[in-house]
Amino acid sequence: MSLIQYVRENVIQQLYYNYSRSYVHIQKVVQFLPKNIVLDHFAIIDLPSEKSGIFVLNQLFSSLEYIPQGRDYLQNKQNEFMWLAPMDANLKKPIDVSPQVVIADFCLDDLSSEVRDIVIKYTQSLSPLPWREFHRLVGKTYHDDSSAANNLIKMIITYCQRRDTLPTIHDYEMVKEQNELLAWVLAFGRGINHFGFNVGLLKCYSNLSDFNKSLNEKLQLSLNQKNGMIKGNEIYQIAQSSTLGEEITLPLLDGEIKLLSPFVEFIWRAKKHDNPVYWNDYFTGFIGEQADDVIESVYETPKN
Repeated sequence: MSLIQYVRENVIQQLYYNYSRSYVHIQKVVQFLPKNIVLDHFAIIDLPSEKSGIFVLNQLFSSLEYIPQGRDYLQNKQNEFMWLAPMDANLKKPIDVSPQVVIADFCLDDLSSEVRDIVIKYTQSLSPLPWREFHRLVGKTYHDDSSAANNLIKMIITYCQRRDTLPTIHDYEMVKEQNELLAWVLAFGRGINHFGFNVGLLKCYSNLSDFNKSLNEKLQLSLNQKNGMIKGNEIYQIAQSSTLGEEITLPLLDGEIKLLSPFVEFIWRAKKHDNPVYWNDYFTGFIGEQADDVIESVYETPKN
C-alpha cells in the first residue's frame, strides 16, 4: 500500500467510525450487519461556492487517487451530484475496493433569487481550505513523508466534517419551503449524508427484499417508502433501500430546530455476467431517478 492509499483508507475509516457511532439507528444497523459487509459508497452534500461544494470535494478525493465515474442532476431538488471510484478499482475484487464517493451540491442558477441570496450570504463566511498547505502535504505524501500524510488526513477529515456557519431559523424555513434538501444541508453543515452497504455481496440473502424483511424483523426501523421500499430492481442494474433518519435537535443562530439525521442505504448491484469476479463485473453507477427518492430519507415527511 502506498502512503497516499494509506491516507485514503484512514480518511474513510475515520469518516465511517464517526458516522457509525453518531446516531442510535445507525449504531443498531451497524451492529446488525455481518462483519464482512462491504462499504459500497458514502455521500457528502455541500453548499455551492468557490470555497465549498463539488469543485473542492472533487479535488480532495482526486488527490487520494479517486477518479470521476459519472455525473447527474436532480432537477426538482436543484441538486447536482457526481461519483468517484479508486483508480485501481477495475483490477480488484469488490471486497477489496474502497467505497465510491458521491459528492453533491446545488445549482445556484436554478434556485429562486431569495434562496440564492441566502446561500450566498452563508457561503461567504465559510472557512476556505488552505490550498497551499494542502498541495504541500499531498506532494510530500507522494514522496513518502509519513508526517505529512498524517497531517493530510487531519486536514481532509476536518474539511469534510464542518459546521462553521449557522443560519437563522427564518432563513432555514425560507429555504425549506422551496428545497428541503438544501435546507437540511444549510442546517446540518458539510458532512456524511449516508453510507451505503453492498448487501448483494452477502451470501445469506437472495435479494434486497429478503434483507429488508430480516432488518425489519430484528430492528423494526422505519424505512423510506418513497415510490416503494425498494427503488429499482436488482435484476436491472441497481436496487436500493434506506432507513429514515432519526429526529435530532440542532442549534441554529437564534434557536433550535428538529430535523432528521443522516441515514443508512442498502445496495444490490446487478451482475454483468453469470460469474463476476472483479469490481466492474457488476453495475457500478447510480441512477438519478432512484437517488431522488433515496435522498428523501432526510425529509421530515417523504413526499409520495
